[in-house]
Amino acid sequence: MGHLYVCDWLHNPASPTAYTSASPHFSSSKACLALFPLGSTARSSSLFSIDVISFKRALRLISSQNYQKYKKELEANTETKLVEPLFQILGWTKNDFIKREKSHRGERLGFADYAFYIGDKIVFFLEVKKVGISLEKEAYKQVISYALSKRVPFAVATNFEELKIFCVEQADSINNKFRVFNSPDDYVNNFDDLLFLSKENFEQGLTLKKAESEGRLRKRV
Repeated sequence: MGHLYVCDWLHNPASPTAYTSASPHFSSSKACLALFPLGSTARSSSLFSIDVISFKRALRLISSQNYQKYKKELEANTETKLVEPLFQILGWTKNDFIKREKSHRGERLGFADYAFYIGDKIVFFLEVKKVGISLEKEAYKQVISYALSKRVPFAVATNFEELKIFCVEQADSINNKFRVFNSPDDYVNNFDDLLFLSKENFEQGLTLKKAESEGRLRKRV
C-alpha cells in the first residue's frame, strides 16, 4: 500500500492534489505531508506515521501565509482556508467532523461550529471566529457549554491567530486552559502541545490521559 501525499492544499485546501511517491508528478521539494495510507476510509484512518520535519514544515507554511487578509472576508473563509487545513495536517479529514452540530447552551438549543468525532463519539467541540475577531470569554463559555451538554471533555476555540484548548470538567476552566497558542508561530514552536489535537492522540486516548495526569479531568474507569 502506498502513501497519500497531500500537496498544494495551502493554495486550494478545498481540493488538494494527491500524489503518491511513485507518481511522476511527485517531487520531494513540494510542500507535501504523508498523511494516510492509500485506501483508508472515513473515520477509520489514523495518522499513518508522522515525519516530524515534514509536519513542522507544513505548519510553518500555513502559519506564515498572509492570513491577515481574511480579516476582510467571511468567517466561513477562516474556517475553510485556515482552520480546516490546520486540522487536516493533524490527521483529520472532512469525514471526521460535522459542521453546525446541534447542541445546547444552557436551556437554549444552539449549533456548534464543529464537532470532531472518533467513530461515533464526539471527542471535542470547536468554535471558530473570524481572523481579527478577538477570542473573548463569551466564545469560551459558548463552546464549553456545548461540550458540557454532551458530556464531551474537551472544547477548543480559535480565530487562527490564537487557539485555546479547555478541559471543560475542570474548575474555572476558562482561566485554567489546558493548552494555549497565542500566535500561529506557536503552532510550530509548541509542536508537542499541538499534537494533543491530533487524531492519532485522540484515537489512542493520549490527550485524555495527559489531562487526567495533570488533574484536569477525573480518571475514566
